[in-house]
Amino acid sequence: MVKADLGRLREVLDALAAPFPLEALGAKPAASNKDKTSVLAAAYVDARAVIDRLNTVVPLWEDRYTVLATPQKEGDPYVVECTLTIYPSPDGEGISRSDVGEGETLKAAYSDALKRAAVKFGVAAYLYDLPKKWVPAKNGFITDEGRAEAVRAWREYRPSVDPSGVLRALIRRAKENPQAVAEVLAKAETVDDIVAGFRGGGA
Repeated sequence: MVKADLGRLREVLDALAAPFPLEALGAKPAASNKDKTSVLAAAYVDARAVIDRLNTVVPLWEDRYTVLATPQKEGDPYVVECTLTIYPSPDGEGISRSDVGEGETLKAAYSDALKRAAVKFGVAAYLYDLPKKWVPAKNGFITDEGRAEAVRAWREYRPSVDPSGVLRALIRRAKENPQAVAEVLAKAETVDDIVAGFRGGGA
C-alpha cells in the first residue's frame, strides 16, 4: 500500500466500522435457562448486511473460501476459511484478512467465515461490545417481546466513533455533495448522528 493511499484507507476503515441501523440487527441466544423460557440475547448481523456494507464502502472486493473440514459424524460442523480482500483505491493494492467459520450446513459455514473475516476490517466489530440481556423465550427461541427488550438495551448503547475519521469523511463528502452534507449536519446533534446520516444515505 503506497503512502498516498493511507488517507483513503482510513476513510474506508472508518466507514466499514460504522454502526448498523437497529433494524438491521438480529438477536440470537447465547445461553438459556434450564426450561428455555429465558435466553441471553446477543446482537448479530447476517451475511447479506455485511455484503451490502462492503458493496457500499468498497465496491472492489473479493472473497475466497477453503473448506477445512466436513462432518464426519452427526453433530460435526462444516469448517470453512474465508480470505477477504478489499481494494480501498481502484488502482491500489488489495488488503486481505482471513478467518475461520463453521456451521451445520456448508452455506452457514461460508456465511460465518465471511462475517468473521469482515470483523477484522471493523465490520460489525462493535457488536461484541453491545450489552447482552436476558429476555423471554419459548423453547429456547427469542420471542418478539424478547427481541424488543434487547433492542431497547442496544438503543441505549452508543458505540464510540473516532471523530477524526468522521471529519476526514465529512471533508471528502462535502467536496462531492455539499448540499447533502449540509442537510446531515443541520439535523445532527452528536458524532453518532453524523455517522447515522451517512449510513442512511443523507450524504
